[in-house]
Amino acid sequence: MQFTVGLTRGANCCRCDTIEEAQYAKSIFLLAQEAGLSTGIVTTTRVTHATPAATYAKSPSREWEARLGNHKEGSTNEKIHCQDIAQQMVSEGLDFNVIFGGGAQMFYNASIKTGQRRDDKNLLKAWSDKQEKKNRRYKLLMNKTELDRLDVQETDYVLGLFAESNMDFEVNRSDQPSLTEMTEKAISILQRNPKGFLLLVEGGRIDHGHHLNQAKIALTETLAFEEAVNAAVNLTDPQETLIVVTADHSHAYHVVGYASRTRSVLDVDDTQKGDDNMSYLISDYANGPGAAKYQPRGDPLNRGNLMDSNYKQQALVPLKDSTHEAEDVPLYATGAYSHLFGRSTDNTYVAYATMFALCLGPYGDAVHCNRGDRIVTRPGQNTLLVLSIILAYFAVRR
Repeated sequence: MQFTVGLTRGANCCRCDTIEEAQYAKSIFLLAQEAGLSTGIVTTTRVTHATPAATYAKSPSREWEARLGNHKEGSTNEKIHCQDIAQQMVSEGLDFNVIFGGGAQMFYNASIKTGQRRDDKNLLKAWSDKQEKKNRRYKLLMNKTELDRLDVQETDYVLGLFAESNMDFEVNRSDQPSLTEMTEKAISILQRNPKGFLLLVEGGRIDHGHHLNQAKIALTETLAFEEAVNAAVNLTDPQETLIVVTADHSHAYHVVGYASRTRSVLDVDDTQKGDDNMSYLISDYANGPGAAKYQPRGDPLNRGNLMDSNYKQQALVPLKDSTHEAEDVPLYATGAYSHLFGRSTDNTYVAYATMFALCLGPYGDAVHCNRGDRIVTRPGQNTLLVLSIILAYFAVRR
Protein backbone atom coordinates (compact mmCIF):
# COMPACT_ATOMS: atom_id res chain seq x y z
CA MET A 1 0.00 0.00 0.00
CA GLN A 2 3.00 2.31 -0.29
CA PHE A 3 2.05 5.63 -1.94
CA THR A 4 -1.70 5.01 -1.54
CA VAL A 5 -4.00 7.44 0.27
CA GLY A 6 -7.08 6.59 2.31
CA LEU A 7 -6.98 2.88 1.46
CA THR A 8 -6.39 -0.27 3.48
CA ARG A 9 -3.23 -2.35 3.31
CA GLY A 10 -4.63 -4.62 0.58
CA ALA A 11 -4.69 -1.78 -1.94
CA ASN A 12 -1.93 -1.54 -4.51
CA CYS A 13 -0.39 1.44 -6.26
CA CYS A 14 -1.08 2.75 -8.88
CA ARG A 15 -4.15 1.69 -10.91
CA CYS A 16 -7.66 2.75 -10.00
CA ASP A 17 -9.28 -0.22 -11.74
CA THR A 18 -7.78 -2.64 -9.20
CA ILE A 19 -9.32 -0.95 -6.15
CA GLU A 20 -12.52 -2.14 -4.48
CA GLU A 21 -14.72 -0.04 -2.20
CA ALA A 22 -14.09 -2.60 0.53
CA GLN A 23 -10.52 -1.26 0.61
CA TYR A 24 -11.62 2.25 1.60
CA ALA A 25 -10.42 3.43 5.01
CA LYS A 26 -12.87 5.83 6.63
CA SER A 27 -11.24 9.03 7.81
CA ILE A 28 -11.70 10.11 11.41
CA PHE A 29 -12.57 13.52 9.96
CA LEU A 30 -15.58 12.12 8.12
CA LEU A 31 -16.64 10.37 11.33
CA ALA A 32 -16.35 13.70 13.15
CA GLN A 33 -18.50 15.42 10.52
CA GLU A 34 -21.18 12.74 10.85
CA ALA A 35 -21.18 13.36 14.61
CA GLY A 36 -21.80 17.07 14.08
CA LEU A 37 -18.29 18.34 14.84
CA SER A 38 -16.63 21.04 12.77
CA THR A 39 -13.50 19.96 10.91
CA GLY A 40 -10.50 21.66 9.36
CA ILE A 41 -7.11 21.29 7.70
CA VAL A 42 -4.16 23.67 7.95
CA THR A 43 -0.90 22.91 6.14
CA THR A 44 2.16 24.59 4.67
CA THR A 45 2.19 22.07 1.82
CA ARG A 46 -0.33 21.77 -0.99
CA VAL A 47 -3.75 20.89 0.42
CA THR A 48 -3.70 17.91 -1.98
CA HIS A 49 -0.38 16.65 -0.58
CA ALA A 50 -0.21 13.26 1.16
CA THR A 51 -1.04 14.18 4.76
CA PRO A 52 -3.98 16.53 4.16
CA ALA A 53 -5.25 14.32 1.32
CA ALA A 54 -5.57 11.38 3.70
CA THR A 55 -8.33 13.21 5.57
CA TYR A 56 -10.74 13.20 2.61
CA ALA A 57 -9.36 11.27 -0.40
CA LYS A 58 -9.18 7.64 -1.56
CA SER A 59 -6.42 7.24 -4.13
CA PRO A 60 -4.12 4.45 -5.37
CA SER A 61 -1.39 7.09 -5.67
CA ARG A 62 -0.54 10.15 -3.61
CA GLU A 63 0.95 11.59 -6.81
CA TRP A 64 -2.46 11.93 -8.50
CA GLU A 65 -3.05 15.42 -7.15
CA ALA A 66 -4.36 16.95 -10.39
CA ARG A 67 -4.49 14.01 -12.81
CA LEU A 68 -4.42 10.23 -12.85
CA GLY A 69 -0.95 9.16 -13.89
CA ASN A 70 -1.10 7.21 -17.15
CA HIS A 71 -4.89 6.95 -17.18
CA LYS A 72 -6.78 8.88 -19.83
CA GLU A 73 -8.07 12.24 -18.72
CA GLY A 74 -11.82 12.45 -18.44
CA SER A 75 -12.19 8.78 -17.54
CA THR A 76 -15.79 7.58 -17.46
CA ASN A 77 -15.09 5.66 -14.25
CA GLU A 78 -17.24 7.37 -11.63
CA LYS A 79 -15.69 5.73 -8.58
CA ILE A 80 -14.16 8.16 -6.12
CA HIS A 81 -10.73 6.52 -6.19
CA CYS A 82 -10.58 7.08 -9.95
CA GLN A 83 -10.82 10.84 -9.48
CA ASP A 84 -7.73 12.95 -8.85
CA ILE A 85 -7.20 14.23 -5.32
CA ALA A 86 -8.14 17.85 -6.07
CA GLN A 87 -11.49 16.66 -7.46
CA GLN A 88 -12.04 14.62 -4.34
CA MET A 89 -11.34 17.63 -2.15
CA VAL A 90 -14.19 19.47 -3.86
CA SER A 91 -16.57 16.53 -3.55
CA GLU A 92 -15.59 14.47 -0.49
CA GLY A 93 -13.99 17.44 1.28
CA LEU A 94 -16.84 19.87 0.74
CA ASP A 95 -18.01 19.66 4.36
CA PHE A 96 -14.68 20.70 5.87
CA ASN A 97 -15.26 24.06 7.52
CA VAL A 98 -11.65 25.19 7.08
CA ILE A 99 -9.01 24.25 4.53
CA PHE A 100 -5.87 26.43 4.51
CA GLY A 101 -2.62 25.80 2.63
CA GLY A 102 -1.03 25.92 -0.80
CA GLY A 103 -1.59 24.10 -4.07
CA ALA A 104 -3.92 26.40 -6.03
CA GLN A 105 -2.44 25.15 -9.32
CA MET A 106 -3.99 21.72 -8.76
CA PHE A 107 -7.47 23.19 -9.16
CA TYR A 108 -7.25 24.73 -12.65
CA ASN A 109 -5.48 24.16 -15.98
CA ALA A 110 -2.61 25.96 -17.69
CA SER A 111 -4.91 28.65 -19.08
CA ILE A 112 -4.89 30.14 -15.57
CA LYS A 113 -1.45 31.01 -14.19
CA THR A 114 0.55 27.82 -13.60
CA GLY A 115 -2.39 25.41 -13.52
CA GLN A 116 -1.49 21.72 -13.54
CA ARG A 117 -4.79 20.25 -14.67
CA ARG A 118 -5.14 18.79 -18.17
CA ASP A 119 -8.92 18.98 -18.24
CA ASP A 120 -11.09 22.08 -18.53
CA LYS A 121 -12.28 22.01 -14.92
CA ASN A 122 -12.01 25.05 -12.66
CA LEU A 123 -12.38 23.35 -9.30
CA LEU A 124 -12.23 26.59 -7.31
CA LYS A 125 -15.38 27.74 -9.08
CA ALA A 126 -16.87 24.28 -8.58
CA TRP A 127 -16.19 24.48 -4.82
CA SER A 128 -17.81 27.92 -4.62
CA ASP A 129 -20.81 26.83 -6.68
CA LYS A 130 -21.42 23.81 -4.44
CA GLN A 131 -21.20 25.91 -1.28
CA GLU A 132 -23.58 28.44 -2.85
CA LYS A 133 -26.03 25.68 -3.77
CA LYS A 134 -26.07 24.57 -0.13
CA ASN A 135 -26.80 28.18 0.86
CA ARG A 136 -23.75 28.30 3.13
CA ARG A 137 -21.78 31.27 4.41
CA TYR A 138 -18.47 30.63 2.65
CA LYS A 139 -15.30 32.39 1.51
CA LEU A 140 -12.59 31.58 -1.03
CA LEU A 141 -9.27 33.21 -0.07
CA MET A 142 -6.16 33.55 -2.23
CA ASN A 143 -3.79 35.76 -0.21
CA LYS A 144 -2.80 36.91 3.28
CA THR A 145 -4.73 40.16 3.05
CA GLU A 146 -7.97 38.28 2.46
CA LEU A 147 -7.20 36.00 5.41
CA ASP A 148 -6.50 38.97 7.67
CA ARG A 149 -9.83 40.53 6.70
CA LEU A 150 -11.85 37.34 7.15
CA ASP A 151 -14.76 37.76 9.56
CA VAL A 152 -14.70 34.51 11.52
CA GLN A 153 -18.14 35.20 12.99
CA GLU A 154 -19.74 35.43 9.55
CA THR A 155 -17.94 32.52 7.88
CA ASP A 156 -18.83 28.84 8.28
CA TYR A 157 -16.85 27.36 5.36
CA VAL A 158 -13.59 28.71 4.02
CA LEU A 159 -11.01 27.53 1.49
CA GLY A 160 -7.73 29.43 1.51
CA LEU A 161 -5.04 28.63 -1.07
CA PHE A 162 -2.11 30.96 -0.46
CA ALA A 163 0.45 29.61 -2.95
CA GLU A 164 0.44 28.00 -6.37
CA SER A 165 2.33 24.97 -5.03
CA ASN A 166 3.72 24.45 -1.53
CA MET A 167 3.83 27.55 0.62
CA ASP A 168 7.20 29.30 0.96
CA PHE A 169 9.74 28.11 3.49
CA GLU A 170 9.58 30.23 6.63
CA VAL A 171 13.04 31.68 5.93
CA ASN A 172 11.70 33.08 2.64
CA ARG A 173 8.13 33.92 3.67
CA SER A 174 7.02 37.50 3.03
CA ASP A 175 3.48 37.92 1.68
CA GLN A 176 2.03 34.58 2.77
CA PRO A 177 0.34 33.87 6.12
CA SER A 178 2.36 31.99 8.71
CA LEU A 179 1.38 28.59 10.06
CA THR A 180 0.50 30.30 13.33
CA GLU A 181 -1.77 32.86 11.64
CA MET A 182 -3.61 30.12 9.76
CA THR A 183 -3.93 28.04 12.92
CA GLU A 184 -5.32 30.92 14.97
CA LYS A 185 -7.87 31.80 12.30
CA ALA A 186 -8.92 28.17 11.92
CA ILE A 187 -9.47 27.66 15.65
CA SER A 188 -11.43 30.92 15.86
CA ILE A 189 -13.86 29.60 13.25
CA LEU A 190 -14.11 26.01 14.42
CA GLN A 191 -14.50 26.65 18.14
CA ARG A 192 -17.83 28.36 17.50
CA ASN A 193 -19.39 24.90 17.17
CA PRO A 194 -20.74 23.90 20.61
CA LYS A 195 -20.32 20.22 19.68
CA GLY A 196 -16.62 20.69 19.09
CA PHE A 197 -14.11 20.37 16.28
CA LEU A 198 -11.33 18.30 14.79
CA LEU A 199 -8.47 20.20 13.16
CA LEU A 200 -5.34 18.93 11.43
CA VAL A 201 -2.43 21.36 11.29
CA GLU A 202 0.64 20.22 9.38
CA GLY A 203 4.06 21.86 9.44
CA GLY A 204 4.73 19.91 6.28
CA ARG A 205 7.76 21.74 5.00
CA ILE A 206 9.92 20.52 7.86
CA ASP A 207 10.06 17.30 5.87
CA HIS A 208 10.99 19.11 2.66
CA GLY A 209 13.92 20.91 4.27
CA HIS A 210 15.36 17.66 5.58
CA HIS A 211 14.98 15.96 2.20
CA LEU A 212 17.18 18.74 0.79
CA ASN A 213 19.82 18.34 3.54
CA GLN A 214 19.18 21.99 4.40
CA ALA A 215 19.10 21.86 8.18
CA LYS A 216 18.58 25.58 8.72
CA ILE A 217 15.43 25.50 6.62
CA ALA A 218 14.11 22.38 8.38
CA LEU A 219 14.86 23.67 11.88
CA THR A 220 13.33 27.07 11.13
CA GLU A 221 10.19 25.29 9.93
CA THR A 222 10.19 23.33 13.20
CA LEU A 223 10.34 26.56 15.22
CA ALA A 224 7.44 27.93 13.17
CA PHE A 225 5.50 24.78 14.01
CA GLU A 226 6.32 25.27 17.69
CA GLU A 227 4.79 28.75 17.48
CA ALA A 228 1.62 27.23 16.05
CA VAL A 229 1.49 24.74 18.93
CA ASN A 230 1.88 27.59 21.43
CA ALA A 231 -0.93 29.48 19.70
CA ALA A 232 -3.19 26.45 19.99
CA VAL A 233 -2.35 26.10 23.68
CA ASN A 234 -3.13 29.77 24.30
CA LEU A 235 -6.46 29.61 22.47
CA THR A 236 -7.78 26.55 24.30
CA ASP A 237 -8.55 25.41 27.84
CA PRO A 238 -6.40 22.49 29.05
CA GLN A 239 -9.31 21.20 31.13
CA GLU A 240 -11.28 20.58 27.96
CA THR A 241 -8.47 20.29 25.44
CA LEU A 242 -6.23 17.45 24.36
CA ILE A 243 -3.08 18.44 22.50
CA VAL A 244 -0.90 15.77 20.94
CA VAL A 245 2.29 16.51 19.01
CA THR A 246 4.13 13.78 17.17
CA ALA A 247 5.64 12.90 13.78
CA ASP A 248 4.71 10.48 11.03
CA HIS A 249 8.39 9.58 10.61
CA SER A 250 11.90 10.73 11.42
CA HIS A 251 14.68 11.75 9.02
CA ALA A 252 18.25 10.65 8.39
CA TYR A 253 19.35 13.79 10.28
CA HIS A 254 21.78 13.67 13.18
CA VAL A 255 23.25 16.03 15.77
CA VAL A 256 26.70 14.73 16.69
CA GLY A 257 29.92 15.57 18.51
CA TYR A 258 30.99 17.28 21.73
CA ALA A 259 30.65 20.94 20.76
CA SER A 260 30.45 23.74 23.32
CA ARG A 261 26.97 24.48 24.64
CA THR A 262 26.97 27.92 23.03
CA ARG A 263 27.89 26.54 19.61
CA SER A 264 25.24 26.79 16.88
CA VAL A 265 23.82 23.45 15.82
CA LEU A 266 24.64 24.53 12.25
CA ASP A 267 28.33 25.06 13.01
CA VAL A 268 31.28 22.67 13.19
CA ASP A 269 32.35 20.95 16.40
CA ASP A 270 34.82 23.32 18.08
CA THR A 271 36.33 20.66 20.37
CA GLN A 272 37.88 18.32 17.81
CA LYS A 273 38.36 17.47 14.15
CA GLY A 274 37.93 14.21 12.31
CA ASP A 275 40.81 11.75 11.89
CA ASP A 276 41.28 13.22 8.40
CA ASN A 277 42.21 16.52 10.11
CA MET A 278 39.12 18.26 8.76
CA SER A 279 36.25 19.85 10.66
CA TYR A 280 32.92 18.10 10.84
CA LEU A 281 29.43 19.55 11.16
CA ILE A 282 27.34 19.19 14.29
CA SER A 283 24.34 18.63 12.01
CA ASP A 284 24.70 16.04 9.28
CA TYR A 285 22.74 13.45 7.30
CA ALA A 286 23.18 9.77 6.54
CA ASN A 287 22.27 10.39 2.90
CA GLY A 288 21.10 13.04 0.48
CA PRO A 289 22.28 15.73 -1.95
CA GLY A 290 24.86 17.06 0.51
CA ALA A 291 27.11 14.01 -0.02
CA ALA A 292 30.24 14.16 -2.18
CA LYS A 293 30.23 11.99 -5.32
CA TYR A 294 33.27 9.94 -6.36
CA GLN A 295 35.62 11.82 -4.04
CA PRO A 296 36.56 12.07 -0.35
CA ARG A 297 34.60 14.45 1.80
CA GLY A 298 35.83 18.02 2.00
CA ASP A 299 36.13 20.37 4.93
CA PRO A 300 32.65 21.88 5.47
CA LEU A 301 34.28 25.22 6.24
CA ASN A 302 35.37 25.40 2.61
CA ARG A 303 31.88 24.89 1.20
CA GLY A 304 30.38 28.31 1.86
CA ASN A 305 28.63 30.10 4.71
CA LEU A 306 27.49 27.51 7.24
CA MET A 307 24.69 29.80 8.42
CA ASP A 308 23.23 30.37 4.96
CA SER A 309 19.72 28.97 4.51
CA ASN A 310 20.69 27.21 1.29
CA TYR A 311 23.77 25.52 2.75
CA LYS A 312 23.53 21.75 2.41
CA GLN A 313 24.84 19.81 5.39
CA GLN A 314 27.28 17.01 4.62
CA ALA A 315 25.84 13.55 4.01
CA LEU A 316 27.38 10.09 3.70
CA VAL A 317 25.56 8.49 0.75
CA PRO A 318 24.76 10.66 -2.29
CA LEU A 319 21.04 10.71 -3.15
CA LYS A 320 18.84 13.22 -4.91
CA ASP A 321 16.70 13.44 -1.77
CA SER A 322 17.53 12.43 1.77
CA THR A 323 15.42 9.55 3.07
CA HIS A 324 13.31 9.00 6.15
CA GLU A 325 14.49 6.84 9.07
CA ALA A 326 12.67 4.01 10.82
CA GLU A 327 13.34 4.91 14.46
CA ASP A 328 10.51 5.58 16.89
CA VAL A 329 9.41 9.19 17.08
CA PRO A 330 8.29 11.06 20.22
CA LEU A 331 4.67 11.83 20.98
CA TYR A 332 3.78 14.62 23.40
CA ALA A 333 0.31 15.02 24.88
CA THR A 334 -1.30 17.38 27.36
CA GLY A 335 -4.80 18.13 28.58
CA ALA A 336 -7.96 16.03 28.71
CA TYR A 337 -7.39 12.35 27.86
CA SER A 338 -3.64 12.89 27.56
CA HIS A 339 -3.21 9.86 29.83
CA LEU A 340 -4.02 7.74 26.77
CA PHE A 341 -0.64 8.60 25.29
CA GLY A 342 1.79 7.70 28.08
CA ARG A 343 3.75 4.84 26.50
CA SER A 344 5.32 3.49 23.33
CA THR A 345 2.62 2.53 20.85
CA ASP A 346 2.06 1.56 17.25
CA ASN A 347 1.30 4.55 15.04
CA THR A 348 -2.25 3.35 14.37
CA TYR A 349 -2.98 3.71 18.09
CA VAL A 350 -2.99 7.50 17.74
CA ALA A 351 -6.07 7.38 15.52
CA TYR A 352 -7.93 4.93 17.78
CA ALA A 353 -7.09 6.87 20.94
CA THR A 354 -8.35 10.04 19.28
CA MET A 355 -11.58 8.31 18.25
CA PHE A 356 -11.97 7.02 21.82
CA ALA A 357 -11.53 10.50 23.27
CA LEU A 358 -14.06 11.91 20.80
CA CYS A 359 -16.53 9.02 21.11
CA LEU A 360 -16.33 8.37 17.37
CA GLY A 361 -16.50 5.21 15.28
CA PRO A 362 -16.31 2.02 17.37
CA TYR A 363 -16.29 4.06 20.59
CA GLY A 364 -19.57 5.91 20.07
CA ASP A 365 -21.26 3.84 22.79
CA ALA A 366 -18.31 3.62 25.16
CA VAL A 367 -19.09 4.07 28.86
CA HIS A 368 -17.33 7.42 29.14
CA CYS A 369 -19.44 8.77 26.26
CA ASN A 370 -22.76 8.15 27.98
CA ARG A 371 -22.17 9.11 31.58
CA GLY A 372 -22.58 12.48 33.21
CA ASP A 373 -19.23 12.52 35.00
CA ARG A 374 -16.90 12.61 32.03
CA ILE A 375 -13.18 13.09 32.54
CA VAL A 376 -13.30 16.66 31.35
CA THR A 377 -14.56 18.97 34.03
CA ARG A 378 -16.93 21.20 32.09
CA PRO A 379 -19.79 19.13 30.64
CA GLY A 380 -21.17 20.61 27.45
CA GLN A 381 -17.86 22.21 26.52
CA ASN A 382 -15.75 19.11 26.09
CA THR A 383 -12.98 20.28 23.83
CA LEU A 384 -10.22 18.06 22.53
CA LEU A 385 -7.35 19.50 20.60
CA VAL A 386 -5.06 16.99 19.00
CA LEU A 387 -1.82 18.10 17.40
CA SER A 388 -0.54 15.16 15.47
CA ILE A 389 2.36 14.59 13.18
CA ILE A 390 5.12 17.08 13.72
CA LEU A 391 4.09 17.84 10.29
CA ALA A 392 0.57 17.88 11.42
CA TYR A 393 -1.81 18.87 14.06
CA PHE A 394 -5.27 17.68 14.90
CA ALA A 395 -7.60 19.81 16.87
CA VAL A 396 -10.66 18.33 18.37
CA ARG A 397 -13.52 19.71 20.36
CA ARG A 398 -16.58 17.87 21.61
